Amino acid sequence: MVDNSRLRLLQNSDRDCLRIHNELKTVGHRVAKTTIAATRTNNAIPPNSDRPTTWQAFRQSLADAISVADFFTVDGWTKRGLVTQYVFFVIQHSESNRLGEDGNVLPNPPTWLCRAKSHMIHPSAVVAVLAVSSLTAQSVGVTLEALAPASIQVMNGTTSNTSTWPTGPMGSYGSFYANLPGGAGGSVSWYSSAQSYATFVSLEHAIGNNGLQPNFACQMGPHELLVEFSSAIPRTATLQLTRLLAVTSGAPAPTVQVDFDNDGVIDINNLSTLPVQPRSVSFGPQPLQVRLIIDAALGAQAGLHNHLFLTVFPDNDLTISTPVSGCAPYSPPPPPFLQQSFDNRGVDILSGHAGGYPSVIVLGWTAQPALLSMHGAMPCLLLPSPNVVIVAPNTLNLPLPASIRPATFFAQGVSLAPSGLHVSDGYSVTAN
Repeated sequence: MVDNSRLRLLQNSDRDCLRIHNELKTVGHRVAKTTIAATRTNNAIPPNSDRPTTWQAFRQSLADAISVADFFTVDGWTKRGLVTQYVFFVIQHSESNRLGEDGNVLPNPPTWLCRAKSHMIHPSAVVAVLAVSSLTAQSVGVTLEALAPASIQVMNGTTSNTSTWPTGPMGSYGSFYANLPGGAGGSVSWYSSAQSYATFVSLEHAIGNNGLQPNFACQMGPHELLVEFSSAIPRTATLQLTRLLAVTSGAPAPTVQVDFDNDGVIDINNLSTLPVQPRSVSFGPQPLQVRLIIDAALGAQAGLHNHLFLTVFPDNDLTISTPVSGCAPYSPPPPPFLQQSFDNRGVDILSGHAGGYPSVIVLGWTAQPALLSMHGAMPCLLLPSPNVVIVAPNTLNLPLPASIRPATFFAQGVSLAPSGLHVSDGYSVTAN
């Protein structure tokens, strides 16, 4: 049986059976020449010479499958001054498959069409959406593994206790501990998180001698652990190590050794609590591995708490600055509004500053914005050229693929609350 599309081709083409056979083959339909000839006979289709095809007949036969789309801007004066309207429309011959301003959409529309219709953003940003329409969100994963059994031993001269975590994966979060009567003891806990803006592992070692038992002792380690960051695609990122330490006066501090590539060479013999210079790293699909060796011991002193953070941040070759900051006259100040994202080499624009009140994201792509400084109860405004104003979702990912680079844009979040106008810092982003 031949479907309607093949039948229309037979009815409206003056090609011979061999040519039709070859054309169908190029689009994945394998139909024998004898089948084509039989279809003509069964459907009473006359020979080529008796059915000339005109351009008008050809267009009419394919009208249901052809759409016309356009995207443009219209500037008009309103009570608020000059306003740019964004128009995106599709014209289709078939009434059953129509996309217009009334909100009807094509059955199972492609992702890029839905995004373009819902966001109505600047043409260069639309290009960005089109360029990544086939991609999915790709955050960086992280795992924690014990390379050898990790034990905690506590004792007070008359009683002892031991707890051991076996070799192998440790999961995304967990803990184990060894205590003595009275509450003195030691514990290890951890958790990890993979977000579009950062992926990290938090690792804590704690020893507490509640009651200051004079014969108390705790040995924790050495614990040999492997942190592995993974990505299905090649990435450039920034690795940041942070150590927080609280130790009772006179007590020895735990030692933390770091092997950045898990190559058997210790790169940091004892990690400092001072800020460590971030490292530029490249990985994916081969993982990034960091080996840690942590050793802690405590005698009769009150206690210690050692806390490590290993965090990977995206590095999308962006220059992000805040030419306008401290703009909110109300407290508390809004959280970060814009940050680099692992998804699509772009940025995540957050609307958490809005506090649940109506808010918009203002993006300007074309000109250096003007600045209104803070005055009394009024916040300062970056006032970018309003190429696009988006009703703020919780998070908007703005892709910045190579097809639109280099590019610079400005952004600020604005929300209206009963206490007044709230704004985020004003951001400038340059995609190199």
